[in-house]
Amino acid sequence: MAVKVNPLAGKPADPSMLVNIPRLVTAYFAGQPDPSVASQRVAFGTSGHRGSAFNNAFNENHILAISQAVCDHRNSRGITGPMFVGIDTHALAEPALASALEVFAANGVEAMVDEHGGYTPTPVISRAIIATNKGRENGLADGVVITPSHNPPEDGGFKYNPPNGGPADTDITAAIERAANGFLEDDLRGVKRIPYDRARKSAQAQVGQYMQELLRNKPADLADMKIAAAAGITAYLKQAKVRQFFSEFAERFRKIGHSWGNYSQHGKILDEFEDVGGLDAVPSDVRVSIVLWMVRCYIGEPGGYGMGINRPVFYSNVGAPRIEAMFRQAGDTISEEFEKAANEKVVKAAVSDKHIARRLERLRDLIGPESE
Repeated sequence: MAVKVNPLAGKPADPSMLVNIPRLVTAYFAGQPDPSVASQRVAFGTSGHRGSAFNNAFNENHILAISQAVCDHRNSRGITGPMFVGIDTHALAEPALASALEVFAANGVEAMVDEHGGYTPTPVISRAIIATNKGRENGLADGVVITPSHNPPEDGGFKYNPPNGGPADTDITAAIERAANGFLEDDLRGVKRIPYDRARKSAQAQVGQYMQELLRNKPADLADMKIAAAAGITAYLKQAKVRQFFSEFAERFRKIGHSWGNYSQHGKILDEFEDVGGLDAVPSDVRVSIVLWMVRCYIGEPGGYGMGINRPVFYSNVGAPRIEAMFRQAGDTISEEFEKAANEKVVKAAVSDKHIARRLERLRDLIGPESE
């Protein structure tokens, strides 16, 4: 069966295919959706509303109306805790966040956003909601994620996550949808709003600080550190927690072993290591042992026997490409740890074999200036 290949595959995008971001943002603020047109009304799909400002399907009026409807929903359900708000990298996420915060602050909602104005993955918001509400009956938290998920670059999206972490059930989304369209039909009468500079200041807590608080009485686990890495907040966590986590990770590496014979286990642990931030996230004093493990895993052992009689070196063909990628990305930031590993007795002994010595030099080249 013939495989069809798009003629544009592997080629730079033609300028005509790119989204004009200034025009898109202008359309967000200038466009006036007509609620008598079905395609311009608020319409919740999978817990959220999605559309493009170019089509008057995702404009500021939509977000103001939805945000007020969410606030009214919170009041009707007695939800008085913090609202965790996250955004993705779609162009309309930033302007939609500004509009939403103006409404949330005017309604007295304690909105919690990323401390550094960064992008917040959906799992961060869900976990923050669930962790906050654990054991609580009052002061429950909920959240909003401003993302159209996999939709095209010109689209925006706005999802509501209730106190169970989300996504919201259809009875909730239907009620919010009806209320928001009511505000659109009534020219936004009833929508409360304050200026953005005041609204931003009232978004007083930050996700990084919250994660740190969450980990105060418990060690960081794999799920915590994956979320922290994805949100770019690992550096803002208590470094004692981070060091403890990566010290335990280094022990996992040691127990699995660097030998090529354990290759079947190398993929999973290296993928998990990358998911929690990789070499960049590891405190330097712990990174030394992890780099040594990677060096030994990569350079391998003398071959030339058994079924591999024609292979001069036996090494982990699962671990090696992953280690190459991580060394290339880390560059000269790990040069000190690499040289310490290269001078370990076990490594010096191994590189007496010229084939293994070449593999060590290959790693050295990856972290050198010429690899950038």
